[in-house]
Amino acid sequence: MQNDNYLSNKQSSGQNSGRIRILVVDQSLLMLEKLVSILQRDGRAVVVGTATDGWQVLPEVLKLAPDLILLDLHLPHSDGAEVTRYLKLLPNAPRVFIITADDTAVARRRSMISGADAFLTKSVDIETQLKSRLDQWFGKAE
Repeated sequence: MQNDNYLSNKQSSGQNSGRIRILVVDQSLLMLEKLVSILQRDGRAVVVGTATDGWQVLPEVLKLAPDLILLDLHLPHSDGAEVTRYLKLLPNAPRVFIITADDTAVARRRSMISGADAFLTKSVDIETQLKSRLDQWFGKAE
């Protein structure tokens, strides 16, 4: 039944129609704030929620029906790769961009095998990386 709720929520975008609905998930409150700030400056996006724990993601997705999830790879309780595997089983699954400081081949491979749509590194150019991926998946900002 939860999938039915997800579908009905997904269809009603409400007042933010036409904007990319984004859930931001990061265990670091500082990085969470930075990502939200970047997205607020991008006219295409609206942050519909945030989370700091892997166990919070699926309930928030079912409730908020985001188009995109920015997901930290290393989270308490359930890591981003594991969460992504579950998310990609949903009908009309949201896009998932893994964002991590772990820029190793193992981290990249785990992220891509899980079904993530993009792999971004927490670095000085995170804003450039994020905007480039938003352009790729959702079209250029006007």
